[in-house]
Amino acid sequence: EVEAQVAALALAGTAWQLDHFGGEGDAVPAVEGARATLNFLVERYGGGGGCNFFLGAYSTDGSAISMFTPNQTRLVCEEPEGVMEQEAAYLTVLSEATHYIIFDDTLELTDPTGAVLALYQAVSTDETGAVESTPDTASVAPATVDAMGQHGFAPFNSFSGS
Repeated sequence: EVEAQVAALALAGTAWQLDHFGGEGDAVPAVEGARATLNFLVERYGGGGGCNFFLGAYSTDGSAISMFTPNQTRLVCEEPEGVMEQEAAYLTVLSEATHYIIFDDTLELTDPTGAVLALYQAVSTDETGAVESTPDTASVAPATVDAMGQHGFAPFNSFSGS
């Protein structure tokens, strides 16, 4: 019980950046220049897939996790090459994840068989919880950046749906 509570605190208290999809032997690296992120708060998760931002609800029970379909922006980004394919795969991984494992500064999301779907590295954040090194927003419409906040996490302050 105590270990599960500590893991849940580490999950919610850390900003994560996608390193790769899959596990050893079948790892596919994240698209360079299209940073995919994941952040957890109490019962809410959000982040970006390299182009769009998303925000959804989740629940945990020990190391089990259920991530419910998130709301997301609907931009189409042409660069970097492969970013839209990465986003589609990324949202699929989030919906298929059933367990998480945190060790040191690494988060693994796994499927029901224990196969690794995605591996993340912890990243440093500023005092607001926003990731300090921001993605290049030049390819994102300014209205979307303003609406979502510079780091894409502004909705955490006002989101009330599930």
